[in-house]
Amino acid sequence: MSKSKRYWELEEPKTVEVGKNVFKIFREAGKIQCYTKVEKAPRGLSKGVTIDLELFTLEELEEFKEMIDQEVEFRASITV
Repeated sequence: MSKSKRYWELEEPKTVEVGKNVFKIFREAGKIQCYTKVEKAPRGLSKGVTIDLELFTLEELEEFKEMIDQEVEFRASITV
């Protein structure tokens, strides 16, 4: 019996680095992996977390997007 490949073996992610954070976006799989840069870690990254967008309903995705937008606006307002 063959083992099916995992999404990270099937798809090359779009990698986005923002400050000390690294995001690996797997569009086809509907997943975003989030890491923090850590110099002394073997791969240079913290243990990651995965946001599985496929588990969200369309309404939940809109709520998630709104939450992110609000946090970005808040951070922008306190750093000016």
